[in-house]
Amino acid sequence: MTHRRPLRLFHAALFMAGAIVACGGGSDDETASLDADGCSINVAPPAGESAFCRGKANFSDRTLAGLGANGRSCADCHVATESFQLTPATAQARFTRMMATSVRDPLFHAIDADDFRVNGVAANDFTNLTQNALVRVSIELPRSRA
Repeated sequence: MTHRRPLRLFHAALFMAGAIVACGGGSDDETASLDADGCSINVAPPAGESAFCRGKANFSDRTLAGLGANGRSCADCHVATESFQLTPATAQARFTRMMATSVRDPLFHAIDADDFRVNGVAANDFTNLTQNALVRVSIELPRSRA
């Protein structure tokens, strides 16, 4: 038995959250192409575009102006063709392609390398990412009150 409705609600909520977090700038191009959802493609969302379309655009935006973006978009890790998850097979394929072409993939930042704490920006061991599809999330904890 599949539960399609909760998944659709999750996707809608995800796109809406993107719209709330960062709204794109306007576009003067009245002839912009539209996707299957009626959203502008390959341009910043026009000012009057729906919250859904703005969120959809922000999901793939690697700059997210004003939010201190790290060069990744939500879509880099939440792969639409993989039910919005990152699988080890996808991570390994992207790593292999990056090594073969020398074209940097935004998924692989030094901070996510296994050897980051030792080698810093020179880190390059992505075993945990390619075998387990895990990225590093570092959260500084507040100091305890003594």
